[in-house]
Amino acid sequence: MNEVEKAELSVLFALFVEHHARPNSYVDLEDLYQRYNLNFPKTWLASSVSDWEAAGWVDVSRSHDDTAAMLDDSRYNAVLKRILAWLGASTLTIDGAREEILSDKRPPSDIPMIDGWKWFTLESDQTSASSAAPTAPASDRMVPLNHNEQNYLLVESGIRELSEAVRSINDLPIEPEERDRILAGLSAASALWDAAQLKVIQIKVGVLMAIEDAGRALTNTIKAVAVAVFVDAIKSIVKNHVGVDLDKL
Repeated sequence: MNEVEKAELSVLFALFVEHHARPNSYVDLEDLYQRYNLNFPKTWLASSVSDWEAAGWVDVSRSHDDTAAMLDDSRYNAVLKRILAWLGASTLTIDGAREEILSDKRPPSDIPMIDGWKWFTLESDQTSASSAAPTAPASDRMVPLNHNEQNYLLVESGIRELSEAVRSINDLPIEPEERDRILAGLSAASALWDAAQLKVIQIKVGVLMAIEDAGRALTNTIKAVAVAVFVDAIKSIVKNHVGVDLDKL
């Protein structure tokens, strides 16, 4: 990889982090260059962004001589894959509120970082039992949600199906207040599931438990059979991405 390609990836990574720290906000590139301590000639900055813009991976706004950029939501997964390939990693999650980055790979020495941000390296499934424990507690690990993944789509449609079933089946053995509570839980689960990433505990309490709650209400209906499939899909996503067994949490 030549220096120009490294510069382009550095800008893309910085915009990716900004997307989590300040969603849907344009970032002044001069400010980006300073805060991320970008290690290449400043004259490369505009051309680096232009290359990513041409690829459709960033949305760029220019006003007079100032340049600002913002990651395009529709290209989020493509950008994530490009950065993962650069890192040689299989997981990368950004917690903008806590100024933390979690990955299964240590950061390369030349990756741009804001002063004060922390990078935690999670242990891989192949790590021996004698190795040190992961830095982040299991319940706090961030799970990336790939909105194109089959299991993700299965859960997404499952929440809708369960909501409709609870709402439309008139002879469920529950009180109206209980029906409203279950529907509210599924609505909250749907909102959570629309995120780019969630903590493990958010998935268990906010999504998994809402689905299981609806399943108990739908006992003896045809939809009850599907609940186990949706639950297994959620467990598979969490296990595959961060190695956490939700049954043991």
